[in-house]
Amino acid sequence: MALQLALAMVLVSGARLMLRSFLEVQKVDLGYQPQRLLFLHLDVPAGESGERAELYDEALAHIRAIPGVRGTGAIDALFSDYVPMTSST
Repeated sequence: MALQLALAMVLVSGARLMLRSFLEVQKVDLGYQPQRLLFLHLDVPAGESGERAELYDEALAHIRAIPGVRGTGAIDALFSDYVPMTSST
């Protein structure tokens, strides 16, 4: 019985700390206002960088043509799991 009570107290304390951390993360200033933002992931086939740049430019032009769009941008490798193919020994 005492062991069950001790484990319950550990679980309740852990849950309280996790909830408190979650609430604190919600208060963090992101440096931008995420309201009315759209993030879009494009799987661009491998090819020459010039072809890829043209594809991005064309996609951005189409998005800019949508009524109400105030700005667009593109970046390569946001939160990527890119691992360089080189190694140092």
